[in-house]
Amino acid sequence: MRKSGFLIYYVLFCIVCFSLGLLLSFILKSETFATIPPKLELQFTLTVLQANSTNFLLYLFCFLISPLLQLFDLLSLGIQLGISGQMIGIVATIKGILPHGLIEIPNFIWYQGMSQYLLYRLLKDRGIKNILIYIKSNLKWYMISYLLLTLAALIEGIKL
Repeated sequence: MRKSGFLIYYVLFCIVCFSLGLLLSFILKSETFATIPPKLELQFTLTVLQANSTNFLLYLFCFLISPLLQLFDLLSLGIQLGISGQMIGIVATIKGILPHGLIEIPNFIWYQGMSQYLLYRLLKDRGIKNILIYIKSNLKWYMISYLLLTLAALIEGIKL
């Protein structure tokens, strides 16, 4: 599989996993869930940053299981957005994920994709050497991704 083949696989993987989450949200009973808006303050910002950082590092170091991790994350995202849309409406759900979601969601798909690509390279090349070369040659993209993750957490915490 060439890089373009990986990209096609990855886009389809993301669409299918997220769509399954949305479908599951309609099977689950929305009255089982409650919406509790978080207090937008420094502590919430730090909590979001810690959770996002943990997720980022998990994908970086546990790339061997990245498809399973991402399956869980995308299913969860689909379920959360679907249930939120049912409970408070689509417009309110979109307002709730803006503006931080415009940065956070594409960035999380980006770094998760880099993780899956590491797994793909490991399986294709059958060696860790090329993985280390890939990480080193893409270090600036990992750093940019983490900076975007931090920016999204700050925006979410103070709700600019």
